[in-house]
Amino acid sequence: MQDNLWAVVLAGGEGERMRPLIQSWLGCARPKQYCTFVGTRSMLRHTIDRTNRVVIANQIVTVIGNNHLTHLRASLGNAVSFGRILEQPIARGTGAGVFLAATYVMAADPNATFVILPSDHFVYPEPLFVEELRELARMAEIFDNRLILLGVKPDRPEPDYGWIQTGSGEAERIKQVTAFWEKPAPARAAEFLRHGCLWNTMVMAAKGQSLWRLGQSFFPAMMEKLETLRSLLEAVYHGHIQGADKIPRKMAYAHGSLLQEIYGELTPADFSAELLQKASDQTLVFEMDDRVLWSDWGRPERVWNTLRRIRKMPHFPQALAFPRPALVGV
Repeated sequence: MQDNLWAVVLAGGEGERMRPLIQSWLGCARPKQYCTFVGTRSMLRHTIDRTNRVVIANQIVTVIGNNHLTHLRASLGNAVSFGRILEQPIARGTGAGVFLAATYVMAADPNATFVILPSDHFVYPEPLFVEELRELARMAEIFDNRLILLGVKPDRPEPDYGWIQTGSGEAERIKQVTAFWEKPAPARAAEFLRHGCLWNTMVMAAKGQSLWRLGQSFFPAMMEKLETLRSLLEAVYHGHIQGADKIPRKMAYAHGSLLQEIYGELTPADFSAELLQKASDQTLVFEMDDRVLWSDWGRPERVWNTLRRIRKMPHFPQALAFPRPALVGV
């Protein structure tokens, strides 16, 4: 494993589109990443377990939402290591989640390389996906001034996904991104499918310095505030402030008042819409091995169809994935 490789696991979402299914199934609301849809592990636990095979355990940073700690502890169970936890004071979008984690990591390791993963996506089989993560990290070291996205060859015109239009090849399975489209209209998605575009998994890798520069370019106001936090953390890590020995182990509680103040002043930032769509000239895509099945489990029917494909049954009833339509006029 690379000594300078860090993983950021994004687990701050509330999973609104899955909320009705989960409420009906479990009798309570719970973000989908903390749910066990199949087998014995939650989606977050799956993500943490496979990340542990790529990154040194204490260099995994999991970004969670406010009041998620109870769900987190319950869903991780007896995980060997779940790394470091960052609890966001309030929801401010994926951009804030990514760069909050980057702030802590860059303060500790300015030469860091990042692998960034959503916590609510399904992959199968896991060993092949782990190999793809390792290769993605290696590509980030080679193309150290670019953000590398993990792309998937699509099998349908899915309008809920991000789509990547590719250009010339830089290396085996690595291509330049010429355009990025977040959740296109169905007709555009069908066009992208015909023209060989890829789905964006939102799994990505980059050198920390390159990622930080992208943040400064596209989220300047947010990054200015996070620079203040980074400076404070650097002083702590270098022993200039008391408590330096506590922060690496308890990142969720580090400098809570300053973090609360910073987040209160942030404008919500969407990493896909506000950065990826505007940074195609600084982005490459690595096409994942087509033997790996990937799905964003953002809708109940997607969970059901994915598991049916690999001949496994979900824990929730099928009727919750495909509720009966209301009878008009009855």
